[in-house]
Amino acid sequence: MADNNPPSIDMAEQADQLRYLYNVYAQKYEALLNEISLYVSAQNILLRNVDLMEHMSKIENSNGMLALEGGVYIDAKIGSVKKVLTYVGAGYIVEKSVADAKEYFRKNEADERTMLQKLNEEKLKTEKDLLEISYNLQTLGR
Repeated sequence: MADNNPPSIDMAEQADQLRYLYNVYAQKYEALLNEISLYVSAQNILLRNVDLMEHMSKIENSNGMLALEGGVYIDAKIGSVKKVLTYVGAGYIVEKSVADAKEYFRKNEADERTMLQKLNEEKLKTEKDLLEISYNLQTLGR
């Protein structure tokens, strides 16, 4: 049985489908970039916290500015630091020793690194898919 649809309609439908897919993958790619950026920021914070825990003895018995809410700071004297309050998620803050806090931050940083690797792999796959769709769109237009 002969195909009654002219080839240009088929090609137009294919082009529309490919443009739709391209837009979906482009949105996914942008979401991945945003998520990667958030994880990098979180990882940097964790690394700074580990560094602070490792150099805690340097700030003991010194003066520092203590940040309060709303951009208010007070000049404070830091004594001997034996415990720190650590945010653990879901609105909970837990008291930990400096050593335990350092280990907690290290573990979280390793978890962040693992997640970043997965996100980067997904980003590369999405880039490949976007290139393939773009190539198919270009060859369809010929």
